[in-house]
Amino acid sequence: MVASTIRDEGPETKVPPAKRQPLVSRTVSRKIQRGLSNVALEDRSAEQPDAPSEDWVFRSFPLVTGFSSMCLAAADLAIRTVPYFRFGFFTVQLSFRLILWVILILPVFVRFFVQYYSDARILRRIRYGSSEREFLDVYVPSQAKAAQNSGPKLPVVVAIMGGGFVIGHRGYNVQLGLRCLDFGVLFVCLDYRNFPFATLPEMVENIGRGVRWVFQNIGTFGGDTSNMMFMGQSAGAHLGAMLILEHGLLEARHELLHTAPAAHTAEVPCNINNKNNNSNNTEIPSGSMSSVSKSSKKFDLWSVKDFKMYVGVSGPYDIEKYAPHLGLPPRVVDQLTLGHPDECSPAPLLLSDEWRALSAEVAGRLPPIHLFHGEEDKLVPAWSSVRFAELLRNAGAQITLDVRPGLNHTYAVVEGPASGHDIQLELILSTLLGSSSHLHSVRSSGIWPRFLLRLANKLGPFGSVPL
Repeated sequence: MVASTIRDEGPETKVPPAKRQPLVSRTVSRKIQRGLSNVALEDRSAEQPDAPSEDWVFRSFPLVTGFSSMCLAAADLAIRTVPYFRFGFFTVQLSFRLILWVILILPVFVRFFVQYYSDARILRRIRYGSSEREFLDVYVPSQAKAAQNSGPKLPVVVAIMGGGFVIGHRGYNVQLGLRCLDFGVLFVCLDYRNFPFATLPEMVENIGRGVRWVFQNIGTFGGDTSNMMFMGQSAGAHLGAMLILEHGLLEARHELLHTAPAAHTAEVPCNINNKNNNSNNTEIPSGSMSSVSKSSKKFDLWSVKDFKMYVGVSGPYDIEKYAPHLGLPPRVVDQLTLGHPDECSPAPLLLSDEWRALSAEVAGRLPPIHLFHGEEDKLVPAWSSVRFAELLRNAGAQITLDVRPGLNHTYAVVEGPASGHDIQLELILSTLLGSSSHLHSVRSSGIWPRFLLRLANKLGPFGSVPL
């Protein structure tokens, strides 16, 4: 394409040629655009496409409904993610093994899919914010009606799914949510924007806004805000931990600013500009807000100590150290973290000057933290949780580390529940119900043959599991 010129009274100014998408992306995107033009769009008035970044293609994606629209959205996301990843032997092998793994346990996913869209106890697509994908699902047990009136309030779990920051969806937690209903536990699963449509700080901002919604509204469903548990799996564990640490840091900083305004003026990590903040609540001094607080100035509507426990399952808690393990190019990490990976991961946050200055104050606010990891995890190595636990312990947090021999990345979410062993549910019940009397009924016969689960694990990319 020949660069055009603009003539003015001054000298000629060359206009650089416009950046073009890759040919495959352009071709497929046109077909997808035509398909999307025929489906129902939601909240058109709320769509405010962000300004494109300087060196990468960004397009705000409309919210669509219907199975065909979801497929189009997934295809569009896949195509637009292509330029960010290398396609060497490792990537091709990983993708092929992932496909084999999915095929072998596809009936399990089909069952979860049908349950997610057919079970009347799941209240889907409740909007908690105005941005795209700011939705949550509430799993309402039969005891909720009595709890709304005069009965005892129900315990609550707030969960964030994984998905490598790219393909996460709140529906991934349907199996755990439905199992919680059997024991009278309200289950809330938050959605958030994925990369490349959002960066890590923006994902944390989404989740922070969703957690605030839960504290404000879960009582309507009979939930007990004094008996809540916060948890995340894989990428969700990273984001949840970041929210807990940043919000705790913000609370401690805000308290000190009120008692000693001249002290502690350093900036909180992961600052981003929030264009949609129209809150008229009390202002916080400039330079003291993290991405969590920028989602709303109503940051004091909930506290990290309101949670009974935070559970992180198989989380990559240091993006900069984790990226080489998957062979992610530096530019992907830079785009994901706005060029500051050390400020957008929970492990290095604990080593920052800001944290060290307020460590004692923040540690006293944090809920007990439980980190779970499979020793045979090939996708996110167990050293991620081991190192994060050590840093938390040194910071004065109440931490429990559970590294299970022989388990892989997805065992706690897929293979375990499918074979009748639900580690996450056991932890939820022991934390929220306060006794082990319910644990005998957690074990089940499973929903898929063990030999197929063993074969899937042997061929899959997550590590083998002795089932």
